[in-house]
Amino acid sequence: SLSASYEHGQIDVTSTLEEPQRTVSVDGTVAFKADERLVTLQQLGMRSGSTEWALVPGTEGLIHVSSDRIRVEPLVLGRNAERIAVSGVVALTPDAVQPNQRLVVQADSVDVADLNRLLLGTRRLTGRLDGTVTVAGDVRNPQVSAQLVIADGSVERVPYDAVRADVAFVNHLATVDLSLARGDGVRFAMTGTVPVAAPSGQSPQMALRVTSTPVPLAFAQAFATEVDEVQGNGT
Repeated sequence: SLSASYEHGQIDVTSTLEEPQRTVSVDGTVAFKADERLVTLQQLGMRSGSTEWALVPGTEGLIHVSSDRIRVEPLVLGRNAERIAVSGVVALTPDAVQPNQRLVVQADSVDVADLNRLLLGTRRLTGRLDGTVTVAGDVRNPQVSAQLVIADGSVERVPYDAVRADVAFVNHLATVDLSLARGDGVRFAMTGTVPVAAPSGQSPQMALRVTSTPVPLAFAQAFATEVDEVQGNGT
């Protein structure tokens, strides 16, 4: 559903998007100023089953949209002690790129099961996610870096102590440094580069190095929906 009204250069909007397993609700305003559009989010929520994330009480989300950039004042979504915060600037054109201009997404103590449920994931995933994703450059040629840690997690009830990932994305090439560890000595590591949506005529090569002890094959189910009820170990 959607309702909107316009008065004195401002649109007031209330919208609810209902899907079979998820509901997204937005309540806010769009103010038309001389050099930008100011989006004020007074309510932003997402619910799936008993899991609900929303703007932290007492806060609003402010998004400044101009012809060449988007600036987000700290926008914080939360559930209990979990937090996801977005702030900073992203350029819409190459000419608007400035040194030290960044959009930052910060995750603090996020329950992976909650996130998986909101994204309508079908795997049983658990753990506690902390990390930072930083976006520089412009939207057509972004430069992305991410440092993520998932602690005390599991994939289809197969537990692990920690997964750590450092990822950088520049010029359609992702550089990956990922590791998984368990207290019983299980180790898995993957490093290298992976091309992503390379333009026609460019053909960068995938170059990955994987090392491991024997690891439970059930971990593969986190990345492939085509396999299920996997058992055993692999190296």
